[in-house]
Amino acid sequence: MWIINDEPKVYSSEEVRYMIEALPHKVFFISGPTKSGKTPLIKSLQVQDKLIISSETFVEVIIEMCQNKENTTIDGLMSAFDSYKLLCIEDSDINLGGRDVTQELISDFLKEYLEKGTAVFTGINLDKWLVTLIKLLDEDKRLIFKSVE
Repeated sequence: MWIINDEPKVYSSEEVRYMIEALPHKVFFISGPTKSGKTPLIKSLQVQDKLIISSETFVEVIIEMCQNKENTTIDGLMSAFDSYKLLCIEDSDINLGGRDVTQELISDFLKEYLEKGTAVFTGINLDKWLVTLIKLLDEDKRLIFKSVE
C-alpha cells in the first residue's frame, strides 16, 4: 500500500502502477523500506522501452559523460538514455543521497528527458536523501509514493 505526496488516501500497488503508466513525462519517487515492494512494482510496469538500472550504474554513466569533453554532460546523458520511454533508477538513496551537485545535474538532465520520457527513482527515505533533486523539480512534474505497510 502506498500514499502519494503525504496525502491521507492509500493506494494499492496496482493503482500506483496504473498512475505511472498513465502519467507520462513525470518523475516518480517510490520510497519504502527494504522488502516493501518497490522493485516488483517497477518490474510490473507495462511500458515498452523500459530501462531499470542501479543508481551505481547511473552515477558511473554521469562520471563518464563528465569526462567526455566532446559533449556537455546533459547531451551525453540524453544520448545514453533518450531511446527509453521509462528510466528506472533503483536504490537512489545509496549513490545519490546527499550529493547536491549530482542531484542538480540530474535535475537539469530530467528537465530535458521528461519531454520524451518518464523517470522513476526507488529507495529508502527518498524525501530525506534526495531533497535537492525534489526541490529542483516543478511540483507538477513529480509524485512521491511512500510505502505504508
